[in-house]
Amino acid sequence: MSPQAIQFDAPAPAVFAPGLVLPLVATASSGLPVSFTSSDPAIASVSGSDLVVHAAGTVTITAEQSGDAEWGAAPSVAHPLTILKAVPSVSFGPLAT
Repeated sequence: MSPQAIQFDAPAPAVFAPGLVLPLVATASSGLPVSFTSSDPAIASVSGSDLVVHAAGTVTITAEQSGDAEWGAAPSVAHPLTILKAVPSVSFGPLAT
């Protein structure tokens, strides 16, 4: 079996917002598809190659490729990702005088 490697750059920190979905991008040197897992699905879960954010916090996102008949399993690549709390803001229109 031939060895392979995964290229997975660390995702940038994000600010929590309801419905936030972050794309996950990784490639295997073999060209085989890469899968992802989250260390805490309550904070962020994986759906295909998207990370669905549910709450603020820190998770580790791991990219994996298990290989096939020609390619051995690639060493997994893991990166922490911080989802920051949103800072609430209040806006007022002009005040009557």
